[in-house]
Amino acid sequence: MKAVKYALLFMMLLLVPASAGTLSAEQEGFVNNNTTLYTQVGMWYEFNKRSNYNQTVSTNYSVGIYLPPNSEIVLTNDYNRKGIFFTYQGEKIMLQNIAKYSKVNVSELVARTFGANKVDLSAFSKAEREQIMSGKVEVGMSKDAVRIARGYPPAHMTPSLERDSWKYWENRWNTTLVNFKEGKVSEIIN
Repeated sequence: MKAVKYALLFMMLLLVPASAGTLSAEQEGFVNNNTTLYTQVGMWYEFNKRSNYNQTVSTNYSVGIYLPPNSEIVLTNDYNRKGIFFTYQGEKIMLQNIAKYSKVNVSELVARTFGANKVDLSAFSKAEREQIMSGKVEVGMSKDAVRIARGYPPAHMTPSLERDSWKYWENRWNTTLVNFKEGKVSEIIN
């Protein structure tokens, strides 16, 4: 029954048109249930003084506290056109979407960031699992391991995960280029 409920959540999340700023009445009802989910990718969050709450953004800067994949979170009933709030170990955090960089809407961002089940890390080597759980990218990691460790690179700089170069933002000013050869990290340029 839970699997059906979670499947419905993701179908409802994907029904919101890209131009929509808020959740539909159905999504609102589901979110109000304080749904427990798991992070599907690593992300960082920090306290934003201007907004006065913890925040992680779709550009996924590697600044602040690292929230590894498979972290149990609870979606709350707070959301707006910029993002949605969740709690992690009692801390309220906003997942903010910067659509001009992510190229997805809030619903799509939520659907690729959170899931009903934990990510299966058993297919990765021990070294990759350690890097994933610490949010690090190192030479030799697979594309999937990098995506799970760092999240999705901003789409305005990396329009396709099929490319052999992914650009991540470390903060508002600095980027890191991750180059792949035959599906594995071959070079990291800071």
